[in-house]
Amino acid sequence: MLEGRLIGFKVASFDSNKPLIIDPVLSYSTLLGSGSGEQGNSIAVDAQGNAYITGVTSGGTFPTTIGAFQTTGSFGGAFISKLDATGSNLIYSTYLSGASGNGSTVANGNRPRCRGKHIRDAAYTSSADFPTMNPLRGGRNNL
Repeated sequence: MLEGRLIGFKVASFDSNKPLIIDPVLSYSTLLGSGSGEQGNSIAVDAQGNAYITGVTSGGTFPTTIGAFQTTGSFGGAFISKLDATGSNLIYSTYLSGASGNGSTVANGNRPRCRGKHIRDAAYTSSADFPTMNPLRGGRNNL
């Protein structure tokens, strides 16, 4: 159960003379990034166990995959990455930022929603040259 910032457990009766151990199973643990000041802001898991991570990076060497929308980024660029269910394979990863490096773009922590091969997430950009496709309007705005 969750109360504010505290997490609690309801347990059936047990022998209080013995230690009660609550030991969650760790599915995997991995690192994602280039060591340039990345911050993961949100994560979602699909029915197959693939993890979708969005966030921001301050470096230009965040790992991307072949066919990425953007393979290089600039200070303040967002990223979207997909890991397989084991956490050991990067299925796709791309930058999302303006080409000039002026302004910043952040995948701001709204939980990404994954549907099939697509991911939807909300982000913010202050970059005037953020790449768009069929935009409702141009210029700086919330994505």
